[in-house]
Amino acid sequence: MVKGFSIISVFMVLLIIVVIISLMGYGNVSMDIPETKARIQLYLYSMNHALDAARLYMDVSLDYSVYQACYETLKNIDSSISENEFKQNLESSIKEKLNVYTEPNYRFLTDYEVYMAEYDGVNIESMSPLKVKVTGKNMFIKKEDRLRGIDLTMERDSSLDKTVPIDCYGMYQKGKEEHADIKNTLESSIKAKIDEWPDTTEGQSDPDKLPDLNSLKAEVEAISDLAFEKIDADGYSIKSEFTEASVEFEGYEKSGDEPYKNIKYKVTVKLKVTVKDTRKDEQVFPIYDGEEIIFSPLSAVFLFEGSYTG
Repeated sequence: MVKGFSIISVFMVLLIIVVIISLMGYGNVSMDIPETKARIQLYLYSMNHALDAARLYMDVSLDYSVYQACYETLKNIDSSISENEFKQNLESSIKEKLNVYTEPNYRFLTDYEVYMAEYDGVNIESMSPLKVKVTGKNMFIKKEDRLRGIDLTMERDSSLDKTVPIDCYGMYQKGKEEHADIKNTLESSIKAKIDEWPDTTEGQSDPDKLPDLNSLKAEVEAISDLAFEKIDADGYSIKSEFTEASVEFEGYEKSGDEPYKNIKYKVTVKLKVTVKDTRKDEQVFPIYDGEEIIFSPLSAVFLFEGSYTG
């Protein structure tokens, strides 16, 4: 009897230990099912809000990425760039800027971390207005509660599709139009100026002295058709200015004491054409200028260099 009682006693002790362990929350299965269900609902609720917040964060990040991409793409445009090249450059820049916001992962209420995947596709569906669609792998979130045997995973589509209120393409178009006009004006104005310069020193007070190049350079820089600032009919501010101008002799003939003859000149100029959209009362956008974040109006800068002889 004693031996049988001992076996029953040991069994009861072990059973009590198992129950106590379960009630304390150890093991993979909770004995408190209602409490576990409530905990799961709380986790799912928080995880869903975390994913919502992460998508909102990326939606706003897309705005900032477009602002920055437009700023950098328009900052120094090659005059020969085509419309398709401009679009491709802008898409590439938006993708690069947007993926900066995917690192590190997005954290919600400290305990909830949303794993962000890089965006692998950016497509500008419309240039004006600027409609952008970005695609990538799903963002996801995990929550594990070992004490209650809970292991949850939730995913959310990370694709974004929105219209960003910025006239990036309009600035590009206006700059291209103005640049073409200035290019034609530049060629005709420089050639007309060269035609005014003497091709010989015969009849000059000092026939042995060539024309002063610094004076000729000053004449080039004073051409009003090339250095100006205006508001055009569409409401854009256009500013054209010299960044460099030089005049040199392309060639000449000189024999003994005779005056210089067949003097040829070479004029090289560099222009910067800046276009700003003043139709929206100097609308400004947050951008990083390389040193700090500033609020700046959108502008397009075209650089042009030309050399002319005659």
